[in-house]
Amino acid sequence: MPLATAEEVLGLYQKTYYDLNVRHFHEKLNEEHGIQLSYTWVQQALQGAGLVARGRRRGRRRGCLICQIKSELSRFSEHVGRLHRDSHFSTAPTTPLPKSKSRRRLHETGHITCQ
Repeated sequence: MPLATAEEVLGLYQKTYYDLNVRHFHEKLNEEHGIQLSYTWVQQALQGAGLVARGRRRGRRRGCLICQIKSELSRFSEHVGRLHRDSHFSTAPTTPLPKSKSRRRLHETGHITCQ
């Protein structure tokens, strides 16, 4: 990529097309100025120069809601079963439930299944 082209692209954005988003600016470069660059190159150049913000990072995926509900119900029923068993047959205190189990582990142990 010639340095002159990169400078021209950044200059056009700063002086003329500062109010466009990256997609529309990329279209203007192709249609009106005959500068054919990939969308990704234009986006990274504008982001690298600090002219546009990088996309926000999304939160981690937590799985389907049904799996979350099944997991909670499974943990609750295990806990109730322990309380019932321990209160009738033992004087030992109940063991607390683990704080959390990963969805994968629950699937592997067969506590929940996804349909």
